[in-house]
Amino acid sequence: MEHMEFLEQLNTFSIKFLRLQFVDVAGNLKNVAVTSENVGEVLKKEMTFIHNGEKVLFEPDLESLTVLPWRPREGAVGRIYGNLLLPKDEQKIICPRKFFTRFNFSLEVAVEFSFYLQEKAQEKIPIDPAGLWDVSPLDLGENLRRDVVLTLEKMGIGIKYSGHGANPGEQVLGLKPVKGNKLPDILTTAKFVVRTIAERHGLNASFFPYHHKKPGLSIKYTFFGEKEEMEMFYQKIVALLPDAEIIFRPLINDYYGYPQKPENFIFYDGDNIVLTVSPKANPYLALSLLAMETNESAENQTFAADFGQALRRFSESMKLQEFFGELFWRYLKIKQRSYHDFWAKVHEEGDNGD
Repeated sequence: MEHMEFLEQLNTFSIKFLRLQFVDVAGNLKNVAVTSENVGEVLKKEMTFIHNGEKVLFEPDLESLTVLPWRPREGAVGRIYGNLLLPKDEQKIICPRKFFTRFNFSLEVAVEFSFYLQEKAQEKIPIDPAGLWDVSPLDLGENLRRDVVLTLEKMGIGIKYSGHGANPGEQVLGLKPVKGNKLPDILTTAKFVVRTIAERHGLNASFFPYHHKKPGLSIKYTFFGEKEEMEMFYQKIVALLPDAEIIFRPLINDYYGYPQKPENFIFYDGDNIVLTVSPKANPYLALSLLAMETNESAENQTFAADFGQALRRFSESMKLQEFFGELFWRYLKIKQRSYHDFWAKVHEEGDNGD
């Protein structure tokens, strides 16, 4: 989109505030808001700010412009995605979204994701006791799901189905298949909308995988393609998973209650491939990884028994260091800090218990 066309779009939709959204290394959505009077600085790629202690430059993706439907029409709020660059070294890739744009991920992908709805005043208490595909009055999430679906459709994101999940308070949304290169932005937007609409309903939407005896929440990627292509893609994923497991399951809680069997993560029926990952996995890093070339065998692959083992495997992988470059070290630092903080808290609680 040309600059003039972009400015015309802002005027057409009466956009007064523009959110510059980006995703950090851990996969968290962030934004900086500017008024329409200061958009010129964004278009010239001169918008800088401090993020995680370093000065960064915002590189806008003008094609991603959309209006946030829940905000007022007058003085409307728009949103664009963008990438973070280092002003003095723009070639060094520090942004997962920028890294993902290097790959042509042309496979069709459908996504099913789930989230928990919780009472605001009693966080972590599910809003209902309903089970899989239950209806009202057991299912208390149908009005919220309706609002989420309608909002996403206004933003150009198609929903194939929705319903109640297997666990109390669990909601399920199935996105229509899209080209893989569009999926991370769509999934990030969908989770943003879910949290926003839940807040407007006076509820809390959580994507955090609970510590249950059985697996908690997940995101299921279903890949479509020709049979020969799917066979090769399946072999590649299985070969990559052991060293890169912490990309797909980035939280300590992701390792509770999961039997360490390949079929719990990836399933191939000869037609489609279904990959099940944590809802907290960074989709830009995950799909970038699936575009990686590898000559390793898919046979006799084993998975990590816990977060610590997954962290060690990742840290020792030379092929992942080479593939991700600077992002590897930034991601590793975040995961090492999480692991350290977890054990520090465990020891602190143990000392207090004495």
